[in-house]
Amino acid sequence: MHPLPLFFFLLLTSFCIIQVSSQTYRPLAAIYKDPHTSLYIITIFTNNPYRANLEDNNYFVIDINAPFSWDLCLYDFDPYRRPIACTSQDCNRGRTYLSPLCQSNNTLAEGQCYCNVTATNPVTNMCASSRLTYKVLITPWTTNGDHVSGHIRFDDVCISCAPHSFLDSFPVSALASFSWSPLSLTTQLTPSDLGLARMFAICLPGDSKRNGVLFFGDGPYYLMHFPADIRSILSYTPLIRRDNISVEYYIGVKKILIQGDPLKLKDGTFKFDTSGNGGVMLSTVVPYTVLRSDIYHVFLKKFSKATHGYPKVDKIHPFDLCFNTTQLGPTLVGLPFPRVDLALSNGTRWAMFGANSMKKMRKGSVACLAFVDGGMTAKQAVVIGAHQLENNFLQFDLVSSRLGFSSSLLTHRTNCGNFNFTSDAPTDPWG
Repeated sequence: MHPLPLFFFLLLTSFCIIQVSSQTYRPLAAIYKDPHTSLYIITIFTNNPYRANLEDNNYFVIDINAPFSWDLCLYDFDPYRRPIACTSQDCNRGRTYLSPLCQSNNTLAEGQCYCNVTATNPVTNMCASSRLTYKVLITPWTTNGDHVSGHIRFDDVCISCAPHSFLDSFPVSALASFSWSPLSLTTQLTPSDLGLARMFAICLPGDSKRNGVLFFGDGPYYLMHFPADIRSILSYTPLIRRDNISVEYYIGVKKILIQGDPLKLKDGTFKFDTSGNGGVMLSTVVPYTVLRSDIYHVFLKKFSKATHGYPKVDKIHPFDLCFNTTQLGPTLVGLPFPRVDLALSNGTRWAMFGANSMKKMRKGSVACLAFVDGGMTAKQAVVIGAHQLENNFLQFDLVSSRLGFSSSLLTHRTNCGNFNFTSDAPTDPWG
């Protein structure tokens, strides 16, 4: 069993197991960073958690850009799962995201037409035809933004099966989608009959020692050691879609600055081209920010110049610029390296300090610039990777199509590991 000491949240058309006062309680997930893969994991109960041994398929990797969730179908008969008919609206939604690399025809069996979709492993980019199903899922915790409370059960949640081959390079046997897609958990866990807005907030932990947090719905959101609702420190920028059916999250970027000095790049460097390539995408499965080569080489040269006099050491894959940090004392926001800013399209700025711009290596007192070269044919101009998102509070508002971002919470003397998960012991939600 995976060493996750936590619990998850989950899905759609539902009924509440516990009545928790008139105040709105929303599904909540604790986030664990896998130390071996640096992927972020949440707990979702996919069978009776109180009367069966927990198995790896209760743990889901977070992917904010996947069209739907998937897990490993372990048994031919699963009392909590049933197939989706190929004539259903949910099937039509799922088949919007078929990959041309994987044939995925619907299946006829025993006189029934079952819905097949294309599931993808975002680490290996492997895809496979898989059956779309309805499943019972349960959130072990809910929250009012400050502390946790009882359970919510969701029936008929759309989730795809996945083959055993997907487990290569994957720390667990399931994936949870939080994209624009109508089949994502973003939508399925925020039904209007529970009074929830179609949005979620995510706060990725900086290491595997403390749990981050994922909220469904609007705030308030509270973290220990910060006296107010976290929304009070958020800046906002529009969330962009590449086209009407794309499910990934993009933001508009005008410039990248190092220590306040902008990179000298061509006009339109960060925009989409006529083929839909380009743009600046957010990702929770890409470990470090990826820059297309024309951006990366300018960025690397400028950062190297800004760190003139810092003791450099041999580079360590996949990074190209590494330093001896023995003489560099820590600061509130990480190692004292030049600040990196994203100047966004609406005039706001996303600041990245040493904790997010640098990666401390296991090999002695060494830190490397945590940005990598994506090559000239990279599909996106920039992919903002998970390391750059750690200890940043991000609210994805799909109703208003905007991203709320805090920049580093370390500047406010708190972090993503400071949500209060203490609660009375949960009762059996399957009762």
